Amino acid sequence: MAKPKCSTCKFLKGDLWKEDDCLQCLPPLMEENQDAAEIYFLVQNQLIMGLRGPIDINHLAIHEAMKLYRIRERRDCFEKVLRLAIHFIEKARIASE
Repeated sequence: MAKPKCSTCKFLKGDLWKEDDCLQCLPPLMEENQDAAEIYFLVQNQLIMGLRGPIDINHLAIHEAMKLYRIRERRDCFEKVLRLAIHFIEKARIASE
């Protein structure tokens, strides 16, 4: 599974970012969340933007990625990806204030 881009981490942490942070930025991933994490990191740049930054993630991109990677429990995966997107969008909003 891919980890988030270091550029995202650098943006969120600003001057506090260290290269070693990229290895520690994610908590241990439970097996039942593997698919959702993989799909999220594939579509993380497919954001819907408002005047003040990202407001949501493109749901169609999530569904297409789940089809491409043949995710079996699509509804469960979709809901988890949305929760991840909300989490990271909120972090980006806080960081930009």
